[in-house]
Amino acid sequence: GQSPASAKGFNNLLNNDKDKYGISACSEKKWVVIGLSEDILVTSIVMANYEKYSSMLKDFQLLAASSYPTDQWIDLGTYTAKPQLGEQTFNITQMSSAHTRYLKIKFMTHYLDEALCTLSQIKVHGMTVIASLNEEVEKSNNHMREVLNHLNNENNDE
Repeated sequence: GQSPASAKGFNNLLNNDKDKYGISACSEKKWVVIGLSEDILVTSIVMANYEKYSSMLKDFQLLAASSYPTDQWIDLGTYTAKPQLGEQTFNITQMSSAHTRYLKIKFMTHYLDEALCTLSQIKVHGMTVIASLNEEVEKSNNHMREVLNHLNNENNDE
């Protein structure tokens, strides 16, 4: 992952160690880019914070891209976290049909007035390209069956 030079430990966001975290001055612009292991359709993201004495993330924006570096980010929406410790799941409301390999998270606002902002963990959930294709095929198969049934019924009515 990539993040601004002022942000420290943001590579900790992808491991399971609750004692490690990413930290940045709250006054700085904060963002992180995560490279995923394969192209997926992002369905939800889990953010976790276990640090008591820091400002917690409030509003953040999710952006998706198929390559990086890029100027072509797709907006997956802006989300608001609750001011609580532990994990929070955010279901993607602005679903993109584009498959995502890179996710950029822009941290926009935070709770409290501590000097430092922390985040402990980020998990990304989604569907692989194959799974989403299978789902599309299933949908179109169902649609075709409905059309054929409808046509058959009309022929039988004559």
